[in-house]
Amino acid sequence: ETFASLAECSLERDRIFNQSKIREEMVPTLQTLCKIQVAVQQWQDLMAQGIFGSKGVPHRGSSQVTAIEVEAAGLQLLRLQASSARTKAADWEQRWQPATFEATFSLFGHPLFDLSGPASLGLEKSEAMLIAPSLPSSNVTPKQRKNVADARNSPNAALAGEVQMSLAGWVQNGPRWMIDLDDDPLQPEAISKVKPMTVVVRVRPPLEHEAGDLLSTRAEDDGQTISFKAQLGPGGSGANLPEQTLHFDGAIKGSQATLFSNSGVKALVHRAVEGFTSTVFAYGQTGAGKTFSLLGPSEVMGMLADDGPAESSTAPIIPEPCWNLVEAARKAKVSNQGLLPRCAQYLFKVLEEYGCGDIVVQASFVEVYNERVFDLLNPAAGQLDVRQRPNNEQGFYVPGRTDVPCRCPADLLRILRQGVAVRHTSGHSMSRESSRAHAIFNMELSLPGGKCGR
Repeated sequence: ETFASLAECSLERDRIFNQSKIREEMVPTLQTLCKIQVAVQQWQDLMAQGIFGSKGVPHRGSSQVTAIEVEAAGLQLLRLQASSARTKAADWEQRWQPATFEATFSLFGHPLFDLSGPASLGLEKSEAMLIAPSLPSSNVTPKQRKNVADARNSPNAALAGEVQMSLAGWVQNGPRWMIDLDDDPLQPEAISKVKPMTVVVRVRPPLEHEAGDLLSTRAEDDGQTISFKAQLGPGGSGANLPEQTLHFDGAIKGSQATLFSNSGVKALVHRAVEGFTSTVFAYGQTGAGKTFSLLGPSEVMGMLADDGPAESSTAPIIPEPCWNLVEAARKAKVSNQGLLPRCAQYLFKVLEEYGCGDIVVQASFVEVYNERVFDLLNPAAGQLDVRQRPNNEQGFYVPGRTDVPCRCPADLLRILRQGVAVRHTSGHSMSRESSRAHAIFNMELSLPGGKCGR
């Protein structure tokens, strides 16, 4: 409202220059905070205009990300980066006493950043947010407000919670999905540790209808021990029974991403590319989570980590700052895939690493139901036979099964979804989509030197 005098401008200029050294370590954090803020504001403006509606963000491949999931990812990233900024600001003030963060990062006495809490960041507002006074919120018309509300109330809005959970950690260099995705090829020393057989136990969390039930089994934090009570005492109480333990190669209680990283399956993919036969076998009682561990949620099964927003003439134009939000939402969902879709994508990364990027993968998908074998990629073929291989070979084979050549991860995921769609399933109290049969998804590689990897 008032203009500063030339003398005041000169003093403020000198202060800024004199404090430039002590501001340096906070600048990257605050720049990231502002970039996320700008991206979220721009994305919410797009939502207010109703550009995406209920269709979501078009991708080049089969990935599906809704506008509300992108917004959820952006808000979560903003919260996490703001929390990181508050922590660093407190450490900064301890180091540079008597200077204060508020006074140092100000202009003519007006703070540029208010990191005192979520409310000050505008995170409780529904249409727009305000981190710094220099980034004003948008004016929202009633129609725009309705567009945002419609998006948030869509059936896909429930999935946004899963996206936020996948983004629930923050490290110095980026969001949690950068750790969860874990799709970089292994180093030789890690591959060499793979054993002929590895047994990994995964303990699933209680289901909604199991709330309040006594839990008799748990995976310990050492990643190898399962503690359990063999039986319950009178009246269903096992509180006084001694606890027993079993030790395995792995004991996992975490997310799908934890399973992919810690089960040893990545090393098996490397071994297959080296010409070995690698097998992942899921075993457990009904409702233990076998199908979920192998496939993951059906709505994310076909998503690709390396996918991206469509850039066709008919696709909505996404501002460049928002691309990172779309990527965060997509890769957070990919991190929730099961072992099979994750391995299908990881396989091609490893092939590229080994200089075999032009190899065509032959995929097949059969099901054993009531002791009969069916081709999930050609259900009309009816029952198939199982034959033992010749004496000079090992194992069995299924004559007449369909083998589909796949040249990229998208091809493999398409085959996987096609087969899953016709599997024998039946709901029960533990799962609405429980498989009623055994399924074998096979990937064969014809490698240089006459080797064959499976």
